[in-house]
Amino acid sequence: MLKKMLRNDIGRNKAINILLCLFVTVASMLVAGAFYIISEMLGSMDAFFEDAVPPHYMQMVTDVADQSAIDSFSAAHPLVLSQQTLEMLGIDNSFIYYGANPEPYAGSVMENSFVTQSPSFDYLLDLNNLPAAVGPGEIAAPIYAIDAYGLKVGDDIIIRDGHFEAKFVVSGFIRDAQMNASLVSSKRFLVHEDDYNRLKEHTGEVEYMVEFLLADPSKTIEFETDYLAAGLPSGIAITLPIIRLMNAMTGGLPAVVLIFTGAMLILIAAMCLRFTIVATLEEEYREIGVMKAIGLAPRYIGKLYKSKYNMLSGVACAAGFFMSLLFGALFAQSISLYMGSAAASIWSAALPLIGAASVYAIVAGQCSLVLRKLRNVSAVEAIRGGAATGVAGRAARVTERTAGVAGRAARSEAGGLRRILSVRRGLIPNINIALGARDVIVRLRHYITPIMVFMLCTFLIIVPANFLNTINKPGFSGYMGIGQCDALITLRYSQNIDERYAAALESLAADGDVKAYSGRVTASYKTPNSDGAYTNINIQNGDFTVFPVPYIQGSAPSSDSEIALSLLNAREYEKSPGDIMEVIVGGEPLSLVVSGIYQDLTNGGRTAQAHLAYRPENVLWYAVLLDFADGADAAQKREQYSAMFSPAKVNGIADYIQESFASTIKQLETVTLAVSIISAAVAAFITALFLKMIFARDRRQITIMKGLGFSSAHIRTQYISAAALSLLAGLALGTIAAGTLGEMLIGALMSGMGASSIPFVVDPAISYVACPAMLAAAVLAAVLLSSRAIGRCGNYIISE
Repeated sequence: MLKKMLRNDIGRNKAINILLCLFVTVASMLVAGAFYIISEMLGSMDAFFEDAVPPHYMQMVTDVADQSAIDSFSAAHPLVLSQQTLEMLGIDNSFIYYGANPEPYAGSVMENSFVTQSPSFDYLLDLNNLPAAVGPGEIAAPIYAIDAYGLKVGDDIIIRDGHFEAKFVVSGFIRDAQMNASLVSSKRFLVHEDDYNRLKEHTGEVEYMVEFLLADPSKTIEFETDYLAAGLPSGIAITLPIIRLMNAMTGGLPAVVLIFTGAMLILIAAMCLRFTIVATLEEEYREIGVMKAIGLAPRYIGKLYKSKYNMLSGVACAAGFFMSLLFGALFAQSISLYMGSAAASIWSAALPLIGAASVYAIVAGQCSLVLRKLRNVSAVEAIRGGAATGVAGRAARVTERTAGVAGRAARSEAGGLRRILSVRRGLIPNINIALGARDVIVRLRHYITPIMVFMLCTFLIIVPANFLNTINKPGFSGYMGIGQCDALITLRYSQNIDERYAAALESLAADGDVKAYSGRVTASYKTPNSDGAYTNINIQNGDFTVFPVPYIQGSAPSSDSEIALSLLNAREYEKSPGDIMEVIVGGEPLSLVVSGIYQDLTNGGRTAQAHLAYRPENVLWYAVLLDFADGADAAQKREQYSAMFSPAKVNGIADYIQESFASTIKQLETVTLAVSIISAAVAAFITALFLKMIFARDRRQITIMKGLGFSSAHIRTQYISAAALSLLAGLALGTIAAGTLGEMLIGALMSGMGASSIPFVVDPAISYVACPAMLAAAVLAAVLLSSRAIGRCGNYIISE
């Protein structure tokens, strides 16, 4: 009998059951899909790193004076498994021409280096994750070049430096464990050894990567202490955890956004399930009373409904699980492109299955909680149709009171309802709109759920949109350790770099088109960590009152006795504002007071700012930040500076951000669009579900109002007004939450990457116009379609 009753009940409410299934399916798909992306990212990264064998510790230096000293150190050190020193030939962007483009990408933020294949480890892999090989005249480009430069196999890459020209044919693309991520501003191109030697003779500047594989990668700090104590070449230190972090940031951010979205949808799904059950109980209240009257125990009746919703939830979660494999694969395409596909493992299915099972457990638990209300149903009162106990009884009493008020308002404009709604004062001149608004106020407890859902939907749309808009704005450069400016000039190591840097500052000082500028010199120093071992720290020197970065604690250094630390460095060295930090300057220890902690997403999030003396041999790079005067042609000035200060890089700050976050921005755009569509669909669904429940409760009231002369159009206006007021309340709360709680959540998300507090840059056209319009259109469509049932309510009650 249970199966027959279950089948009949599902068939009687096909539309609502199908919608509920679809909604739970979407929630399950998003959660399981996010778990799938994380599984694929971790699996792909592990397999990729196993094939590429990136170094555990590396120093990027401009000169290796004595390789024999490095060899002797490596042979004697117990942690060293293997060591190699690789050359990279850095060629300025203004000398490189891609494909059919007649102009070079001179303003690109990326530094392009030409290399040969590594002999022992740190391999550059082809798209099959095998060590790539090229012949004479061929070149293998990084994956990044597909999107950035539009390259494809068979295109030409031409190097022109003065009278020298070298032409290469793109034979394939390479995956580079160290430099895959767009946040890494260096990219390697693979060429044949003969071609490399020819290029080296005519153009470019050579840099070196002193790389080590360690027997125990967890002892990197101990190894670095010994390396620096040996007086070996030092520059920019890179470790395996930094390499993993840079690769994970590209695919990890969209995955976390999806997990958050899925979590919100689970909450909404639980609300919708409660709505569905309550609406069903309202419609079948008499049937429940009859079942109780003939002797069926509440536990058995509860089992009937619980079996129905458990079955629907189970089917929906199973469908969501299988769909997540396709959905997740769509978002994992970028991960597969940059790192390759992960080998099949049990976790590829287990993690999404855990996600789908979690959704089922939450939905089933919510179902059990709501069905406890069956204990309060009185068989006698339910059969009589009188004032029942429990939820339905309270709703019936509210309905009768509301119907009575509506009748009195219709009979006399001087009644109590007129005074409550201030119709006489003209606040709400239309009686139907006034009745709809009053219904929300009188039955606020029933409208809380749709208001909360509208709030969550608004939140889900606005937060990703605001974050995406924030990343795309020039002000985001402040979270990249730069400060907001119009342009950035970067000078890497080359001959006479000190003189070229000084000449650049002198030229900018005399240029009337420059409103403000600030020189920055980043050099390598040594400082003790929490264990007392000395490690390298990159410190930027300059005037930080010009183009300041956002500080989360304290302020910028104002004297030569202060130092400011990036967030991740502050955590690593366990420092807070006011603490003392020792830095070796000119061979002597110098005690500096930590003046503040700022946010920085670049260089692994580990930087510092101070006013210290530096040795030219310890300088890593020079940079100049500048603002143009009003009326200056920024594009023309950047081209002029590129020619004047060549081979310096001159970037517009907006282009710098776009290139640095290219892959992340592209994925966030996809996630934002998907979440917006889903949120609008959720808003429409909850509106239809809520109105179905309200119509079931208000059948008697609707019939009375029709008898008093209200037409179906008048009553429809009342419910549209109630839905509109609920939507406005949800939009207002969601917008406030997005601007406060949303920033906190994004800050928590970005904290592990180097930025913990990112105020949103809000685009009013998106946040206050486009998002509300999308939700309003979805809700209005649901109201108009659902309100057709009003025309049938009167006939149903009369025939009853």
